[in-house]
Amino acid sequence: MAGKLYLCATPIGNLDDITLRVLNTLKEVDLIAAEDTRHSIKLLNHFDIKTPMTSYHEYNKVEKARYLVDKLREGTNIALITDAGTPGISDPGEELVKQCYEAGIELTSLPGPAACITALTISGMATRRFSFEAFLPPDKKEKQRILEDPFIRKAGHPVQLLLQPFYDRFMERVDCHFLPPWLMAFCISFKSTLPTSPYISRNITSDILDALGPNSSLMAAL
Repeated sequence: MAGKLYLCATPIGNLDDITLRVLNTLKEVDLIAAEDTRHSIKLLNHFDIKTPMTSYHEYNKVEKARYLVDKLREGTNIALITDAGTPGISDPGEELVKQCYEAGIELTSLPGPAACITALTISGMATRRFSFEAFLPPDKKEKQRILEDPFIRKAGHPVQLLLQPFYDRFMERVDCHFLPPWLMAFCISFKSTLPTSPYISRNITSDILDALGPNSSLMAAL
């Protein structure tokens, strides 16, 4: 009998945000596929979870997904976790999900923290409709091209971008003359290994980027 894949949402700021269902699943499955095992071991140690882990990340996602699908076919139950939040949203999880569907493997998603929804609900912006652009590319010209895209310029609703302050300092210098005056910058930071509440600001400034450091991620809604 084939195993089952569980997409498990993990905390994006406060470790207490993990659900009981996710905790039980992480303890009961045979294997945990983690985006960064060095990062996820802190979460597992905090909750005394002894399940073995294997790395599954952007640079091995296609080949490793094949391996994981083979393990699932053999009857192994696997939990997929990302560094923070819900797997499959702008991360390698989408490739594994795709291959599972192609192979006829059963899978399910365990609801939990998602940065895009958390940022939207406390932004003070209209929430009936929004767009999610995910991480901007490293290339500065490509970043600028995306920000100048008419889809963003004329969206008329919140557009969310995921930023990593360590290499996205360009945001404080980018020429935003093309952005409509009604657009408002809002950012929320998640230090996923710290038991703290998200840091919230209505402006993206150099002070915020300096304070966040390389181990943080940032959600910006325009």
